[in-house]
Amino acid sequence: MYKELWNFKNYRKLAAANVFGRFGDSVDALVFTWLTYEISRSASLSAVVFAVNLLPTVLLQPLFAPFVDRLKKKPVMAACDCVRSALTGVFLILFALGSLQPWMMIAFTVLVNSVEAFRVPAGVSMIPQLIGREQREKAVSLNSAVSQTATIVGSAAGGLLIAVSPGAALAVDMGAFLVSGLLILWMRVDETIVRAQKEHGTGYWQQFRGGMSYLGKNRVFRLMVAGALVYNSLGAVASGLLAPYIQELLHKDAFYLSAVSVASTVAGLAAVYFYPVISKHITQRRQFVYLGFGSLVLIYGLLLLFPLMGGIPLFAAWCAGWLFFGALSGIFGNQISVKMVTAVEEEYLGRAAALFNSLGCMMAPLTSLAVAGLVNLTGMAPLLGGCLALSLAVLLIFARVPDCNLLDEQI
Repeated sequence: MYKELWNFKNYRKLAAANVFGRFGDSVDALVFTWLTYEISRSASLSAVVFAVNLLPTVLLQPLFAPFVDRLKKKPVMAACDCVRSALTGVFLILFALGSLQPWMMIAFTVLVNSVEAFRVPAGVSMIPQLIGREQREKAVSLNSAVSQTATIVGSAAGGLLIAVSPGAALAVDMGAFLVSGLLILWMRVDETIVRAQKEHGTGYWQQFRGGMSYLGKNRVFRLMVAGALVYNSLGAVASGLLAPYIQELLHKDAFYLSAVSVASTVAGLAAVYFYPVISKHITQRRQFVYLGFGSLVLIYGLLLLFPLMGGIPLFAAWCAGWLFFGALSGIFGNQISVKMVTAVEEEYLGRAAALFNSLGCMMAPLTSLAVAGLVNLTGMAPLLGGCLALSLAVLLIFARVPDCNLLDEQI
């Protein structure tokens, strides 16, 4: 299925670099979370670090993207990976010397995520430089599959490394980013900088406004952004309530929470891996409308039914439901990733990814705050029922949106 991609040597190197990068990200997230609380013993500082972690993506990615779009992507990506490795090395030295202070956690979080805000637009824009248009769907799917696998492995390895020594986790983290940067440098690509012909002027703000104007007029991109924001907002309700739901409505323990993570992750990963095959048999419009938003209808319907069950039937239905949901959401998420690369012109890809990520990160805390307020007013079961009704309404609305027909026209 993916054999033809291995003829593209530079793509292989990029995929390998992404594996090390995502592995490093997973270890990085765990060790920073652990050390923040260990050093400060303050839950409030952990919350501050979490919020600060989102700010560079929300604020800086859209601002950095026009500048990145004017540069060659390979040196940008390699430099960002090497800088992250160096920052982690400095952090490791401070940890070894016992010199870490709580304010340093915030400073390092801002620095690391600011560097990542520079790299992400470059990384998205790099794929079209390495792969022909006809292979991009497979390239994006394989890249997503191996990156998600690396994230899972990194999360597991990070926990083990922290148990041995946080310093060991930091050393592995530093090495992972260094290897990623070296793999990027190893690529031999005659890179071209594609200028947007529709933009008037070459200054930064002209490019910023030109990019936003283009993306606002790109109907497929608008549809993907709207769909993802609605989907993630509705899905965040279930995610935020999962732990209290298991304890209060099902009267079960953390084993059920673990089953959700395993089932949905495995199914989602399988769906991403087999996406090129799935895409041949299910139209893009049906993937977006009926599989994507249908998965929300499915899971909220099941969450209302699960409390009526018990024993082995409950656990079997619980695992099957989350497996099915994971597969459907995996298809939906991968479709959006593929469309981002195929429906947006190459010279705007960095700005498209930055805007998409910024809006997505901004919605997460807003939805969490809304859920916290609503669940106190309505209770859990009525809120889940409302989400079921809203998910069904959203599905019916998108089924009638004319722009959804464009998905099957895009090549």
